[in-house]
Amino acid sequence: MLRLSLVCSILVSVLFGCAEDPISNSPSAPQLDTSNTSDAPELSTDLVETADDVATEPDVQPETTPPIEPLNLNLNNAQDNLYAFTKMRGSLDPEQEVVFYWTGSIFLAEKAAPTGPAVSEFPGPILRFEGFNIARFVPTNDGVRMISREIAVYQNQYGQIIDCWNNAPISTGAPQNVPVIHVHNDPVNHTVYGGTPHEMGDQVVWTLEVMLRYPNPLPVNQYPLFSASNTYETAELFNFYSMKNDLNDPTQDSVPVHISWSRVGQPVPWMKAGITDTKLIYHTYGRKLLGGFDELPMNLQEYVINNAPEYMTAPQWDESPNVTSWKYVKKLIDTGKYPASCQ
Repeated sequence: MLRLSLVCSILVSVLFGCAEDPISNSPSAPQLDTSNTSDAPELSTDLVETADDVATEPDVQPETTPPIEPLNLNLNNAQDNLYAFTKMRGSLDPEQEVVFYWTGSIFLAEKAAPTGPAVSEFPGPILRFEGFNIARFVPTNDGVRMISREIAVYQNQYGQIIDCWNNAPISTGAPQNVPVIHVHNDPVNHTVYGGTPHEMGDQVVWTLEVMLRYPNPLPVNQYPLFSASNTYETAELFNFYSMKNDLNDPTQDSVPVHISWSRVGQPVPWMKAGITDTKLIYHTYGRKLLGGFDELPMNLQEYVINNAPEYMTAPQWDESPNVTSWKYVKKLIDTGKYPASCQ
């Protein structure tokens, strides 16, 4: 610092703007003897650099981090496809919890009598539906394991969560008030091998069609009020909307996604519709919540905290078999925990 002060005080006409040494005025700092003003102080050449020396000293450039190059994923390649689908549907980080939220309406689709009068109206929604899935994605030897649970609640047309519903719109017998059994599915696990991508400009749309038909866990002869058929039938249709740039960005483990989800299936057991070919149509939209559980609407957060706090986090263990609304209701009935009535 002394050396710099000397340079600044003597070579002021050459080196503009040299700052005063901040410690040169401190009590312990060495001071120049200025008592003899007739002659300039003699400077030792080992303390002072000439202006030419300073001017020719090479500049030291700050180190810069090279930009991270984007990936160039080929979604027709199995490895790239699995990488991109996992990043879209979940996260490349197996410890990150991924929340997908959805909301929408439920419609009733009744068959018109084939030989009866023609029908030209379709009724409006009978209920609203809102929920979320919370998951982790863990790599395995042959793919990625999705380990999740999900909650969905039934609401009236004002978006209020309900616990009692009059089944007049769907009942095949005398209408009655029925207890509402909200969706508590834990676990909901499966192995992810990749997805079906459709590139549209700067977007990638991933489509997933789940067509299910298998023996109903609630056979008609044992659960006549709760079962539409001995065969469980439903179709679930998903669209996931992601951006190419996000998928190709190596700095992102999980990317923003919007979704649409539709379901066409039999009445849920708690509606007590009995044997019927009437169908429910669910039409919802939603998105991935990058902020997790805390980004859910407050009504859903409060419901979970008060009724099923374990759903605030994804499962820690990969368990089976999966739970559905039909299996959940069957368990309540068989254990005597199904509510008999409601007001």
